[in-house]
Amino acid sequence: MKSVEVLTAGLWHDSIGDIAILQATLQQLAIREIPAIAVNHASGLRTCIVGGGRIIHPRASGTWKEVLEPFHVPGPHILNGVEVVGDVDAPSLSWLKDYRYVSVRDLASLEKVRVVRPDAVAVPCSAILLDPPNRDYCRQLQGLELLDRLHGSEYAVIDFESASKWKCPMQSVAVNTRGWNVQDTRAKFQHRNPDALLALLAGACVCVATTLHLSILAMAAGTPFVYDVGMSGTPDKGQLYWTRAGLPDVLYDGNDPIGAAIAANEQIFAARRRERNAAAKHFDRIALLLKEPSS
Repeated sequence: MKSVEVLTAGLWHDSIGDIAILQATLQQLAIREIPAIAVNHASGLRTCIVGGGRIIHPRASGTWKEVLEPFHVPGPHILNGVEVVGDVDAPSLSWLKDYRYVSVRDLASLEKVRVVRPDAVAVPCSAILLDPPNRDYCRQLQGLELLDRLHGSEYAVIDFESASKWKCPMQSVAVNTRGWNVQDTRAKFQHRNPDALLALLAGACVCVATTLHLSILAMAAGTPFVYDVGMSGTPDKGQLYWTRAGLPDVLYDGNDPIGAAIAANEQIFAARRRERNAAAKHFDRIALLLKEPSS
């Protein structure tokens, strides 16, 4: 079969979340023997898997409008676990009408896309299917001497924006997963390799996240976590995502996030199994659609 195109922000947006989505999508397609290539723009010659990520924002303006427009590709394509931002109407989503499969990552987005696609579904982010790599492999990566120093010790992984709010009762590593804050001196870990972050998370006792994909990768690594809603105010993508996943206990705003993460461990473990099973079935469905003669 002809290679499919995977159209994500992972090739150009310096965010570990977008890179993780692309990595996981390509891995899952390869497991199912679907040839795929990562692209910045659709060629118009192949089926596209569009997303995931926060790529549908019909009311975006300026630079963001220009950046997001290439993702709004009409045709018999597949929408892979995206988020819809802001108000939408049927005309602004009309490019979805011929898609073979439409999936989003939260229930608010699901309600919006069902204006044009009543058959749309809500699914976990592809990144939940990533596994922590061999620790020895990650030790060879530049800047990851940190893993050797932490080996055998108890530590927490904390988003650098949350770290200043309270005193952590154990050794901690402040991480930065945002591409636009690369030089922030508060962060001890600013690697852009999802494998490296997964290795760091897999060795941690807990994680306190204020970004969606730090929390998703914590779950993928099997590490108890909370999502610090005190940093976001109005419902943001993390709150929407974990509500869809049935994990309200990880949405936390208080002075003991470490204790809250440990207390939620049982629910997180059960949800991890559900989320990974659902994501695997999602890719099984994508593979079946792509292997149909019309693809």
